[in-house]
Amino acid sequence: MWDIKDAAWEEGFGYLTVYVQANGSAHVPTSYRAGDGYRLGQWVGVQRRNRNSMSADCRRRLEALNGWKWNTLAAAWEEGFGHLTGYVQANGSASVPANYRTAEGYRLGRWVITQRTKKDALSLDRRQRLEAMPGWVWDTNTAAWEEGFEALTAYVQAEGHARVPQRCRTAKGYPLGQWVGVQRGTKETMSADRCERLEAVKGWVWLTRARPSTKKP
Repeated sequence: MWDIKDAAWEEGFGYLTVYVQANGSAHVPTSYRAGDGYRLGQWVGVQRRNRNSMSADCRRRLEALNGWKWNTLAAAWEEGFGHLTGYVQANGSASVPANYRTAEGYRLGRWVITQRTKKDALSLDRRQRLEAMPGWVWDTNTAAWEEGFEALTAYVQAEGHARVPQRCRTAKGYPLGQWVGVQRGTKETMSADRCERLEAVKGWVWLTRARPSTKKP
């Protein structure tokens, strides 16, 4: 191959092909680098910007890749959904903490909040894909409750009981002790489903025992 630009394009396309084979889709995160440091995410962005000046053959080859999109907004949404899919695979639920970032620094928690806020503006296809995720909820109050319950479940798995100290915070800073106190204080107004889920947690009690008085009679 004599043309240096052609050689550079073929190199990027080769990396993209390998990525698709490994991940099943051409939804490459913007910051993604290959194992040897090649900036594939950046290369993909350049191709989208150069669409109109690109040869018909190059366009055809890109469009033949599974999941390839020219629209940058669509690509950005797919990037977020890809991160959410990875989170669900690792954690079993789409209950993403609001401040959560992926190992690459992607603000997945913020992306999830944006989807809930823009629910009515999302296409039917996107809403259905999100709703198909285990643990996905649209209501922010429900999402907050699920986040607390998930933290409680993790605590019980680690400690073997649900006697959470009042000032307990998780490793990520979540105020679990405070959340548990709120649940006990709102039992009367809580839904039957939430009550049942809490009562199914090992060691859960609604009222903590009062400390014996230390005052002398």
